[in-house]
Amino acid sequence: MKKIIIVIFSLFVFANFANAKVNPDTIKIRLNTPRDAVMLHWKYLQKDSYFPKIAAKALFLTDKNRRKGEELAIKLMKIFQGRALIIGFAKIPTSPDFTDSLTGRSMYYPFINYGDIYLERINGAWRYSEETVDNINAIYDEIYPFTISSYVDKIPSFLRFKLIFGMELWQVVAVFLLIFIVYLLQRLLRFIVRFVLKFLFTKLESRDFIDKHFRPVVRAISGIIALSLAALLVPILDLPLKVHIAIVLIYRVVLLIWLIVLSFRITDYIYYRTRKYLEHKGNKMTANMLPFFRTMFKSIIVVIGILFIIVSLGFDIWPWMAGLSIGGLAIALAAQETIKNIFGSITILADRPFDVGDWIIYDKYEGTVEEIGIRSTTIRTFSDSVLTVPNGKLMDVTIDNMGLRTYRRFQTYLDIVYGTPVEMLETYVQGLEKLVQKHEFTRKDVHYIYISGLASSSIQIFIRIWLTSRTWKDELRDKHIFIKDMLELATTLGIEFAYPTQSLFIEHFPNTDSENKNRAYPTQEEITQKVNEFFNKKNVK
Repeated sequence: MKKIIIVIFSLFVFANFANAKVNPDTIKIRLNTPRDAVMLHWKYLQKDSYFPKIAAKALFLTDKNRRKGEELAIKLMKIFQGRALIIGFAKIPTSPDFTDSLTGRSMYYPFINYGDIYLERINGAWRYSEETVDNINAIYDEIYPFTISSYVDKIPSFLRFKLIFGMELWQVVAVFLLIFIVYLLQRLLRFIVRFVLKFLFTKLESRDFIDKHFRPVVRAISGIIALSLAALLVPILDLPLKVHIAIVLIYRVVLLIWLIVLSFRITDYIYYRTRKYLEHKGNKMTANMLPFFRTMFKSIIVVIGILFIIVSLGFDIWPWMAGLSIGGLAIALAAQETIKNIFGSITILADRPFDVGDWIIYDKYEGTVEEIGIRSTTIRTFSDSVLTVPNGKLMDVTIDNMGLRTYRRFQTYLDIVYGTPVEMLETYVQGLEKLVQKHEFTRKDVHYIYISGLASSSIQIFIRIWLTSRTWKDELRDKHIFIKDMLELATTLGIEFAYPTQSLFIEHFPNTDSENKNRAYPTQEEITQKVNEFFNKKNVK
């Protein structure tokens, strides 16, 4: 029984000792290292050890702000919370003689992205610098433009109980209300921005272009504005540190994603306007290089955006950047084909074996070039399918660029039936030459039209001419016109075309001469007259 009483008495004494208030004057203060100063400020502003007077010892206070030391210490902690700054105590130097590698001075920056907050060794003690202390009020007012702290005490008690993640019920309601306000604000801003853009650009751009490019821009701009306004309201809710940091980090990531999307759309708009201008000026070479540069700029935007996201999450990217020299070799070995394709793109743009819109033939494929990208070239075949060919491969094959032809050759053989008079054949050949001279889409200085051979079942006329057609469609149209005129001329002269047949003739030789004598053929004068009538009637251009 005696032992039980002693144990109960000991527990009672220990409980009273644990609940006893700590005298700030008895706390030993150490400021020998940067970690001592940061730890002192952080530790004595926690709920279980809340002594702002002790925390203020970590600040270098001058006569003008010595009386506000406690207030400045509390505001500095609020700045850490508002900026979602996590203190990594393990990384803070523990050496009294620590010096900054850039300045060579006894200075330490606890947050690499915020140069306005740093510690400095003064008179052998490490404290937050005088410049940092002087900037606390300005930074605090920027993060907390207005506060509702005076109204929090008036909130009913049933809204003050802890609900989730250390948040009180009124804070949870406020967060959901803030999300709803952001949604409504984003919808309102989308309507306003869309109206302004339509008013400015409807007369300059087509409806399809506005729907394709401006709608994503409107969403991005309205989203950025709504998120930025919401960010001003989050700090005043005085959320628990972990919740506040999570919300701020999510806000930063989403904001950066919106900025990347906006940069993409701006790049597309600049590409569209520049390409339209260059095509109007006839600068085809530079216009064809634009898709390559657009892809390159978008890649740079993505890389920069990812780096900013990593930095915004509190990671130090400099050790990663230093490791690129080692990892770069491995990446280069793993991405040989990609690097080859990129150099292939540069070679295509430099040598210009083809341009966008050219009809090319390579290996067993042919089609029209649609886009020259940073890694591959897109070709639309005549079956309306799309081929994506790596640029590195295109540099290793023979490319026949049909789009660079000055003239387009047309060649054929006409098979004329045996028995056609020589005079009629000669007149037909002269008529074909006259067709070449009359048409505006034929090359006049070089053409070949001759009786070229005697086949087994026909007399052959060889035709080789060149057309000045600029596109494949024009070539088909010009061939159509020329072939139609050849057929009409043959019909006018009464010339018959042969086709492969086999016939067995049984003739009676005694009557052959008489039959040939009775067969009637037109005279040269009649043939010439018919040709002249044909050309006068045809009036070939």
